[in-house]
Amino acid sequence: MGMPEERRATDGESERNARRTLARAAEDEWIRRAIPQALGKLGDPRAVEPLIAVLGEGNRNVRGIAAEALGKLGDARAVEPLIAALQDEDDDLRSTAAEALGELGDLRAVEPLIAGLRDRAWRVRWLCADALGTLREPRVIGHLIAALGDPDEDEDARVQVWYEAIGALAAIGPAAVAPLIAALKDGNANVRSGAASALGSLNDPRALEPLIAAAADADDDVRYSAIYALMELKDPRAVETSIAALRDGAADVRQASAEALGQLGDPRAVEALIAALRDEDVCVRTAAAESLGELRDPRAVEALLAALRDSFVPRPDEAR
Repeated sequence: MGMPEERRATDGESERNARRTLARAAEDEWIRRAIPQALGKLGDPRAVEPLIAVLGEGNRNVRGIAAEALGKLGDARAVEPLIAALQDEDDDLRSTAAEALGELGDLRAVEPLIAGLRDRAWRVRWLCADALGTLREPRVIGHLIAALGDPDEDEDARVQVWYEAIGALAAIGPAAVAPLIAALKDGNANVRSGAASALGSLNDPRALEPLIAAAADADDDVRYSAIYALMELKDPRAVETSIAALRDGAADVRQASAEALGQLGDPRAVEALIAALRDEDVCVRTAAAESLGELRDPRAVEALLAALRDSFVPRPDEAR
């Protein structure tokens, strides 16, 4: 027995009403997301209080956009609500709040952002490090150095936090030099490597001797970072250390050394770079050739011509 015609019509109407309700909800969602974005771009201070109100409402997508807009508006009234948002259960909102606090540049956010370096979500830790770099407050240096040893099991996440902490330390400036030099002796190799990289960015002559020592570290990544940092310093006293690193057991370190010697521009490196044209690693050979070009020393011509001829002959390990 079939369904009565009247009931079928009623059910069909209910289904159409449900679809219309869902469509309206979706439309409301889009418009409620678009409005905070527009207000953030317009920069009118009248938008601050309404956006703070939206920051406390239930819709996670709209709250995140409101936090972003408050950061762009640059109004100090948003600082405390955004600090409160750093404690929210939603990872994305905490991330956006950290970014917005960095844009506002208010020192009231320093301690909450330091706490955020220990957040369970790597993206929050990453953006807290970035925000602390914009604040350039010396009291955060030790916390950022600790963040270089981020414990996340995911390597990509760990590296993102590491890079952001390096950038933040470099942004703080000379006040970070002495603590970073001390960190070159940290028990965590990631901290030592990050400290070396940050010292290279700071380009402070106080770091020269400590970085030369770090170029002999037991860890490959630390030696790699130290050689690149010495390249940034461009001090001729780093040349001998970089030449010695062309004999390092790690190909990445040898490549860094070959690149550094080209940038240091010292003719003492020519013979060592000519020898590196015969390195077993193609990246090292390439870096050596490029650096010899940078040095423009005629002693390199014959060796480069020979390397050019050899490059057309398959090596035993490349033969099929």
